Amino acid sequence: MAGKFPQAKLLIAGRSVACVGLTFGIALYFSGIDNVMTLFGPCLFVGVSNGLTQPSANAAAISVRATQTGSAAGLAGAITVAGASAMAAIAGAVLTEDNARAGLLLMMLASAVIALGAALFARHFEMNTPKRPDAHRNGP
Repeated sequence: MAGKFPQAKLLIAGRSVACVGLTFGIALYFSGIDNVMTLFGPCLFVGVSNGLTQPSANAAAISVRATQTGSAAGLAGAITVAGASAMAAIAGAVLTEDNARAGLLLMMLASAVIALGAALFARHFEMNTPKRPDAHRNGP
């Protein structure tokens, strides 16, 4: 799919899939349907979303400058780990035994909404950045 669609569209589509799936899971939970699928069903949407998003995001991160691919890959990995650590810490502080399922779905949705916002920002930035005349060459 990455060769057929622009990276920004895949990022937005992937993050939208996560938001829709998690919103559906929250709606099921708050409507009184309290079973294991109200938790793990939305996680399937998150998995599909990550499959759409991560390859395009990684490719976009390392394709900006060919001479700095290693640095870009390292920075992208560090940002991923730092973001996951921050979300885990927040989830640990917020979730209790009383709100575990709903709270977890809400935390996941908050994370997906932030990621969707970042994808929309990336698309906006990409559309409004003028192309360099020497963009076909590698290097600065």
